[in-house]
Amino acid sequence: MRFTNFITFGLFGVVALVNGFQDLNSCDVNAIDGSCYPNARDLSSELGFEARLVEANTRTPFDLKAWANRATEDTWPAKRSRIQPKALFELKKGQLNDNDGCDWALEENEYKLGNKLSGDDSVCVVDISGCSAVTITVPGKKTSTFHILEGEEAADSKTAAQLVKANVGTATTAVVAAFNKDTFDLIEAGMKNVFPDVLVEPLVYKGIDFTEGMRYKFAVDLTSGALTSSTYKSTAKKQAQ
Repeated sequence: MRFTNFITFGLFGVVALVNGFQDLNSCDVNAIDGSCYPNARDLSSELGFEARLVEANTRTPFDLKAWANRATEDTWPAKRSRIQPKALFELKKGQLNDNDGCDWALEENEYKLGNKLSGDDSVCVVDISGCSAVTITVPGKKTSTFHILEGEEAADSKTAAQLVKANVGTATTAVVAAFNKDTFDLIEAGMKNVFPDVLVEPLVYKGIDFTEGMRYKFAVDLTSGALTSSTYKSTAKKQAQ
């Protein structure tokens, strides 16, 4: 009996070994490296791989420009960046920059029109290291203030003047705090396209180490449009209130 059992188990072993070799020779499931694995399963259909591959190939590519130009009503701040359209942005209630002790602290591309100010509101232009602080004053009205981005002086100064003319009135005076005379000249020319007779006062700033984080701040006299400068060391961006 023991001998018979031994023979039986031996035969089963031989049959299994032969079948294994046959499986190896007939295997049709190949790995990336070309090896053959007889016990492997092709999971692509089970995981929906082919369907997902088709979807991936037909999916609309990510459009960075469209994303940058998306609606920003529910976000803050909705102002210019390197990938967004270059346009001035009006700072509004609920988007106050918690900055430097001013009710309205204008950072890059931001502005505040005089007719939108009330009571004892205070305005300043902050984070100036190459940009320009601009005030435009209409007689009898509070001064309008703009933070004009470096490189956008020609276009934005004209836009600023147009905004004042359309919403506040005809300006007679303006003050421009600029990095150099060339920048001042661009801004003056842009404003004179809209207000040919406006008197533009230059204020050229210089003399601090911007590479060490030093920045200018300009406080605005809302009656005359005069700018008073001070310097501070820039810190991390402050969040909206």
